[in-house]
Amino acid sequence: MIQLFHQARERRTWLALGAAVALSVFLTACGGGGGGSSVTENNQPKIVVSSNFENVGSTTNNHLYIANLDGTSRVPLTSADDYHPSAANGVAVYVSKSVSPWQIFKIRLDGTGNAQLTNLPADAFAPAIDASGTKVVFAAANTDQTKPANIATINVDGSGLAILPITGTTPTWSPDGTKIAYTNPSDQNKLYIANADGSGSAAAVGVQGDAQDPDWVGTKITFFGTRSGIEGIWIYDTTTKQETQLTTAPVNGTQQRPTLRRDGGQVMFVGPTSGVSPRKVLYTVDSVGGPVAATFDWGGDVESASFVR
Repeated sequence: MIQLFHQARERRTWLALGAAVALSVFLTACGGGGGGSSVTENNQPKIVVSSNFENVGSTTNNHLYIANLDGTSRVPLTSADDYHPSAANGVAVYVSKSVSPWQIFKIRLDGTGNAQLTNLPADAFAPAIDASGTKVVFAAANTDQTKPANIATINVDGSGLAILPITGTTPTWSPDGTKIAYTNPSDQNKLYIANADGSGSAAAVGVQGDAQDPDWVGTKITFFGTRSGIEGIWIYDTTTKQETQLTTAPVNGTQQRPTLRRDGGQVMFVGPTSGVSPRKVLYTVDSVGGPVAATFDWGGDVESASFVR
């Protein structure tokens, strides 16, 4: 196991070195780099994507890429088995399944600084970085698998690990970093909101059912959920306490992993292609509703993606 771990770390290090030059040129052209890369290029929002398109057919070998929303200017970030990216202020965090148990890693968007943040005895997963790019919230599985995961936080430099006194999954930060929204499997996967230290946890008023994979920008929280047997992407207004359905999932697959653009005006999510053997690709919809639009298709499947904020 130790040998496999070091092999995975060596592979990750060589990719970071090999991609750094290409990424530096790429991000310089975008007007960014270093600690805080640009969030757009040619009016295209930047995204970080977890996809297996270089390993089509594999369900256990996703890599991370940075690209424009239309799929252009694609540059690899990692070459290990990496998932669930979240990116802000020039830094992406993600969960890597190349180590066991799964752990949270970080990488700067110029391809440097790839490092493991957590070293927990059970899986760490579903990370989200705050708007400042300095704090990470994630789910920490219990070594006793009969018990639910806890919400946990850690600084992006690896210090300050805190296992919070709340259980749940897929957490996300409020825009000011003072609160955490998360899915609570112990209460029918409802949306809960707590203070950053885990205190004051309560179900979000006005959310009528399950709310999974939440993402929070401004006064808007997007999530996917089911109402009256119909799945789709939803938006919740933290001021009015009302939820609005944005999409209806097709019969051949689920829409999931929604993420809000930096200005809150658009939601990107994973959904199926048409046909009898659908693949998972990215779609967008305005956060006030409207038509759903496909973004790009590299081949293979997209596991998840994040707007760069």
